[in-house]
Amino acid sequence: MDVGERVFFARTVPQCDIYEVIELNIRTVKENWFVGVDTNTRQAFPFDEKDIGTLIFSTQKEAEETVKAIKKQFGMRKLTKVSNAEEDT
Repeated sequence: MDVGERVFFARTVPQCDIYEVIELNIRTVKENWFVGVDTNTRQAFPFDEKDIGTLIFSTQKEAEETVKAIKKQFGMRKLTKVSNAEEDT
């Protein structure tokens, strides 16, 4: 991993029905971690070196395949309404 390298983040949050691929430019590389910056929003995402190959990929195709597999595994979950109001008894 090198500063300036372009990678792809397979961002999946099944609880929120978020399945997307984000293009990142690497801005910081340290011994066990690195930071990528979204090329569109400029939001920074920190990662552990262990995320390479599971969340971070060198090609968009690999990231898309990962997102697709996770989406297929979890599918669209039905949201449950949560109420904080106490019921009258």
